[in-house]
Amino acid sequence: MRPTALGMGSAWIGARNGSEVEAVEAVHRAFERGINFFDTAPRYQGGKAERWLGQALADLPRDSVYVSTKVGVRPGEQADFTAQAINRGFEQSLSALGVDHVDLLLIHDPPEIESALADALEPMLRLKEQGLARHIGIGCRPSAFHLRAMETGQMDVVLTFSNYTLINQSALGDTIPDAMRRGVGLLLGSPQGMGTLTGVEPDQHQHPRAHAIWQWCQQHNVNLRDLALQFCLSLPINGCVLFGPATASEVDQGIDSATTPIDEATWTAFEQAFDIQRCTRRDQIPTSSVIDSA
Repeated sequence: MRPTALGMGSAWIGARNGSEVEAVEAVHRAFERGINFFDTAPRYQGGKAERWLGQALADLPRDSVYVSTKVGVRPGEQADFTAQAINRGFEQSLSALGVDHVDLLLIHDPPEIESALADALEPMLRLKEQGLARHIGIGCRPSAFHLRAMETGQMDVVLTFSNYTLINQSALGDTIPDAMRRGVGLLLGSPQGMGTLTGVEPDQHQHPRAHAIWQWCQQHNVNLRDLALQFCLSLPINGCVLFGPATASEVDQGIDSATTPIDEATWTAFEQAFDIQRCTRRDQIPTSSVIDSA
């Protein structure tokens, strides 16, 4: 796969008005502005996101986009990673998306990693052999799950979220170096900190670090969304950063933030204020994970 540096997640599409039209417009705007990677899941928007993304994809050339979805978790059902559930869920996803294959299929948020891998890996590999899922991987937050999944040698891609942002860079100590060492692709989700780094004032008590960053941006006349997205995009990984717009206007805001120049003086001042350093070169990324070196 050759995804654009910025990809679109569909967890929030159409969420403002609960509208299919709104969701389809958002996907079309993203494609018009150059995005070619779209991630979804059966659980998003109570099951509507896959269908809405499928409606949008029907108007786009299939060979010009990459489509990613997930298995194991469906709305209104308990997590189930057995072969029967994987195959049934995958067929439902293909139908909702209106496609005959997906470019990436991810194990989604397993509550426990060993049984999920034991159950899901074989049917997912079979789907890959059949060309129905061109690549496979895992999408969840716990880094220990990423590392264990990559140990199997079968993961093409790992999706991590909220672990590499202006607030939290913990993935730099485990998931990111391990994936790079193994040649596994990376998807960085929630670059805007689950909504705390969008420019809207976050709750000072619930999110003190995000609030401090927001306050600094206010004082220095800096667009927080620009900083949040470009911090992630500056990481030299084999993969892409996933942002989650709800509407076409939010697509525009995200892409504009990803491409608006930020001068080095601003980055230097920010990094010094919060003891954060951007990784813009591969030699700045640890060569092994914290777990490996322990």
